[in-house]
Amino acid sequence: MKKTGVIAAFLLLASQCAAIKYERPAFDRAETEAAAAAIEQAPMPVKSEAPVDELVAVADRAAQRLRDHTGPLCEAIGSETCGFALRIAGNEEANAFADEKGTIWITVALLRYLETEDEVAAMLAHEIAHRMSGHDASAATAARYYQAMRYTLGGSSPSSAASRQSASARHLIALEADADYLAAFLLKRAGYDLTAAENVWITLAKVSNNKAASIMATHPLSAERLAAWRRVAAELDADPEALPRVAGN
Repeated sequence: MKKTGVIAAFLLLASQCAAIKYERPAFDRAETEAAAAAIEQAPMPVKSEAPVDELVAVADRAAQRLRDHTGPLCEAIGSETCGFALRIAGNEEANAFADEKGTIWITVALLRYLETEDEVAAMLAHEIAHRMSGHDASAATAARYYQAMRYTLGGSSPSSAASRQSASARHLIALEADADYLAAFLLKRAGYDLTAAENVWITLAKVSNNKAASIMATHPLSAERLAAWRRVAAELDADPEALPRVAGN
């Protein structure tokens, strides 16, 4: 067990060295409370019964629009990992992720919960942003297993405040927040509506049935995630040509 933990920590350290980091705008308590209220008051998402071909067509269209705008944004942040492929998985778990080969995966189960192309594009842009930012998918997976292992050995619950304070959890939360931040810039350049797109974070909060913390404590709190998104959206509405603020530049 100790050996596994060391391997996970080593992989996580490698990812920390390679990733592009951002100076994300701050949001205040009032913004967080407003976001929490929006999540609480939102109705439970309803699964679409649309044919799979229709769901896939929307995802393909969104991916192409995003692909057309990744190049200039990659150049702006100094990224060399711009290309990606899209694959649709047919399992029943609502999920999306980017693998180490640059493939963006999204499941049909998740697509059934996303009501508009803006929401689908936001989900894809988040995963594309992981790749553009140099986030190591294998290191993130190792860290998640490490979090689970700590809990199995008697540590804090993965969704507890104590677990979220571990170094691996804090790092993964920061990666997710960075991916949200960059995704907003990509969406704006592709002509999507950031206000309409924000419903994807509300939907994920409702579908996960866990508004306090995401599974394995590897994502920002739902209300904080939505508050951060709204803050970046407001900045881009004021200056659509703004570029992401890369830390250290």
